[in-house]
Amino acid sequence: MSALARLALAASFAALGTLAPPRGAQGTLEGAAPEVHGTLTAAPGSAEVGEPVVLELTLVHAANTKVRLSADALRADESWVHLGWHGAQAELVSWTEIDANDPSRATTRARWKICSLEPGSRELPQVEIKIGADGIAQMIAAGEARLEVRGVLADGEDAPRPPKEFRPVPGEPVSASWPWIVGVGLAVVALALLALRRPKAKAAAQPRPTPLQRLQALEMRELDRPETVQEVFYELTHSVRVALDLRAARDRSGLTDVEWVASAGAELAPESRSALEELFSECAEVKYGTARPTQWAVRDALAKARAIVSAQELALQEASS
Repeated sequence: MSALARLALAASFAALGTLAPPRGAQGTLEGAAPEVHGTLTAAPGSAEVGEPVVLELTLVHAANTKVRLSADALRADESWVHLGWHGAQAELVSWTEIDANDPSRATTRARWKICSLEPGSRELPQVEIKIGADGIAQMIAAGEARLEVRGVLADGEDAPRPPKEFRPVPGEPVSASWPWIVGVGLAVVALALLALRRPKAKAAAQPRPTPLQRLQALEMRELDRPETVQEVFYELTHSVRVALDLRAARDRSGLTDVEWVASAGAELAPESRSALEELFSECAEVKYGTARPTQWAVRDALAKARAIVSAQELALQEASS
């Protein structure tokens, strides 16, 4: 990766570190190595079943101590759902920054968007971190922190309410013949449905759009709306990653953008590698930072992505022919 691209990516991650930490359920870590300490926070501290919350891990450690988190570092059971950011696929957002006042200290942060499928006072999911050059895995948990999850039932209810039955009009006797009338009616309806049934051909499965088609669809979005721009850049980088992974026949979905650019760029020619690094550097400032480009800058980024993806799809077609 070029020095300019590295500086741009570092600046974008540094911008993330200036964000105020979320407020909510917070607990000190249990199980972390002595040289690593920090907090695990859920914000907000209470939510309804299915409502997203942000889980943030903050680790303070020596600058020369390597701390890593894999894509599956969050160890949540089936009662939790790991969501994506801005509609993208579920992913881990993490970065490390050096203490400006004490260069011997560093802080590693990671964020996940999750929701609970069960109500109650819930313990936060554990997180696996890898420490040191050998990558020794350790499970850590937020000891006293709880996420208060509210159910959808009213106080005192523990099951859905049964439907109310129809009652006869007061003063009118209930006819003993009504079950026969209902039975005959149901039989007529069943015969009519049986006569109308026809074998239906199964609808052909719609092919999944290619990365190039996904980029073309992005160009039809309202690119002058700030809330749309960040979503577009998430989808843009995802489409480029899918295209290059298909070309290389490799699954690198678990890598961060920085790790992925280093891996994919090593397989490209110098000129193509520089274009890829420049594009992801621009995207990082929008995805993880505060940059909000104009619609013309967004269209320029889409054009760069389309050129990279078109070259990869052409190479894939030539290889398969």
